Amino acid sequence: MFALAADGKSLERIQYTPLADWDLPSPEIAPGFNTRTNADLVDSGGAQALSAADIEAMKAEGAAGADIVAALTANSATFAAKTEFSQDKYRKKKARKYIQVATVRRPTAAAVCEAYFSTSPAKTAYLRADALALLLSLANIGAHGRVLVVENCGGLVTAAVAERLGGHGGVTSAWAGGKGTKQPSLAIWRHLNLSSAQRAAMRFTPLSEVLAECRQQQQQEQAAEQAKNKQQHGEQQPPAGAAQLQQQQLQPPFNSCILAATNLSPLALVRHVLPLLAPSASLAVFCPWQQPLAEAMDALRGQGEVAGLALHESWWREMQVLPLRTHPTMNMSHGGGSILSGTVLATDQQRQQQ
Repeated sequence: MFALAADGKSLERIQYTPLADWDLPSPEIAPGFNTRTNADLVDSGGAQALSAADIEAMKAEGAAGADIVAALTANSATFAAKTEFSQDKYRKKKARKYIQVATVRRPTAAAVCEAYFSTSPAKTAYLRADALALLLSLANIGAHGRVLVVENCGGLVTAAVAERLGGHGGVTSAWAGGKGTKQPSLAIWRHLNLSSAQRAAMRFTPLSEVLAECRQQQQQEQAAEQAKNKQQHGEQQPPAGAAQLQQQQLQPPFNSCILAATNLSPLALVRHVLPLLAPSASLAVFCPWQQPLAEAMDALRGQGEVAGLALHESWWREMQVLPLRTHPTMNMSHGGGSILSGTVLATDQQRQQQ
């Protein structure tokens, strides 16, 4: 962890523990009767004797943040009359304002998701870290998987899939439209510092091209099957090389699919990608709202193409754990969205080919 140095221009490494609370003096809070109360305190704006100019002068002299907080508490006319809880809350409020602390973290998918959700949640379609983890789990993302992703989360879902694949497998990130369609912004994956093997396992292409490849592949398979039936003694095909195997993992059929395009209809999107998925493929659809997924689940049940349909909602609560003050935080997100999951069934044509 790093804090602003005395010169105000550089960072210096510090040893920080949550109990120390930036080395601020804090009285021990123990159960018992206390005559102090906040009922008689009036917020008139004149309780603080230290002016803004005085604080700026302390900063210019290189005073540490803890010294500024100590000066604020010493020059507050109402601080001594506050309860222990209010005093501790006052210190922490001033510490967040005047003590600049930065933590260096590894840019994992979870860390990047938390950062965007706390600052710019609209850029990731309000996808929370717990919902992202549940999405990867329900889609059965793992090594040697062939994954199809359709999202408008800035590339966060694609990056999380590539991170979990670890360079073994492939992820195709597609967007609705053809060649002339403008590609949505998917640049968040660059923040994860992925390895060269993980980057090589990623592919970005319009959804129409993936559908065209699927139709072309089906025609080639039918032609190969007909030629095999006519030929009694066919030659054995040589084994595919590493480059060819990598290319095959980026093409249909896919054995996992994640749909997180919240600007599109979930039902229409599922119907478009079903021909691209292999039998027994895991399907997971994310949406910030539950009603579109409920309608999609009802329609898919009648079609009989997806089995084991279930609607999930993650439960995430941040807790404040302090002596005599353990409770959920006062400000938090009320929901992390809903996820529809299921398993793709084989079509009649696929059963005949088997």
